[in-house]
Amino acid sequence: SPGTQPPLAPTNAAATALTSSSVQVIWDDNAATETGYEVERSSDGVSFSSLATTSANVTSYTDSGLSALTTYYYRIRAVGTAGPSGWSNTAQATTLGSGSGDALAIGELSIDGSVTGSYLDTVSANGVFEQIEELRTGGRPSNRVTYLEHRWTFNVPAGSSIAFHLRAWKTASSDGDDFVFAWSTDDVNYTNMMTVTGTSDPGTYTVAALPSSISGTVFVRVMDTDRTAGSNDRDSIYVEHMFIRSQ
Repeated sequence: SPGTQPPLAPTNAAATALTSSSVQVIWDDNAATETGYEVERSSDGVSFSSLATTSANVTSYTDSGLSALTTYYYRIRAVGTAGPSGWSNTAQATTLGSGSGDALAIGELSIDGSVTGSYLDTVSANGVFEQIEELRTGGRPSNRVTYLEHRWTFNVPAGSSIAFHLRAWKTASSDGDDFVFAWSTDDVNYTNMMTVTGTSDPGTYTVAALPSSISGTVFVRVMDTDRTAGSNDRDSIYVEHMFIRSQ
């Protein structure tokens, strides 16, 4: 019975440096009988020590009070009344230099589009991405229009140099539809940053400089570029990783 078997181990553990003193660890919850998750940390990837125990169904933990420019290793296991699971894979991250910070998405709003996953899938380059697919109007095929708009929010620390980093791609499109990313501080007036045209994971980041005067809440929006009547392909944008870096 489930109560007499240890819970299933978590998988896809990934670590992302948030600042010079904090790292966020995420993992997949595969267990149905866990009472919580135990997180361990190591400075060498060999000798681990207990760091924290979370509640059941929690899939992330933020480790703080760390040293700048230092690599930390993490592993996670589920715990239950019948004992612990095996350990997850080991995840590692190197904290940023002092005075630097990577702001990750902290929320989102889907205006127009069908969303698979969430903003949590954009916080690290771990092979898990958020997909947003265009909607399509009804009516005669020659009059149909496809359209997409999605927004994320970031909390950006002040810095003398600020830039948006994006790793994303789109479906191959017969109607030439691409996707434009823009930023705003008021969610009204947006400034375009970059256009995603590639149809496979580039493995690298496109970077756009933002004004060094901004800090606090920043909105990032993605929209499609083609709303021509008769363009019926429902294209998708795939976001693997994005962040706003302050230095």
